[in-house]
Amino acid sequence: MLQLLQAPLIVSLTKRSSLALLEILETIKWIPYASNWFKLNFDNSVTFNSSVVGFVIRDSAGFPIVSGARKLHNSYVPQAECIALKEGLIAAKRRNCNQIEVEGDSSLIINYVKGSCSIPWKLKSLIRDVLALA
Repeated sequence: MLQLLQAPLIVSLTKRSSLALLEILETIKWIPYASNWFKLNFDNSVTFNSSVVGFVIRDSAGFPIVSGARKLHNSYVPQAECIALKEGLIAAKRRNCNQIEVEGDSSLIINYVKGSCSIPWKLKSLIRDVLALA
């Protein structure tokens, strides 16, 4: 079973609103899951000529059980996000993490996987792979 969530987005604030930021940060907490669930977080970082993708899978107590990262060449943000998700799901399958909640900050990739918007041709095979792993 796979459940997809979009990570909360925190934007930079001015000095006047720094108290508001502190209030926001105080309300963001990791909530434990049922003992048979795992959580996969995935993300990427893209610069002018390279990108890095990564993921972490945690158990219901919040302890990391596996993580991974690697450098990519010639990728763009949605592609890199999708690769990070795919690699995280592969690692979850290898560890027999069958009940997993997936969280990422790319609403675009999450919407593609959920089927709520059309997938560009450049990402169709990656999204197909992700759906096959889910």
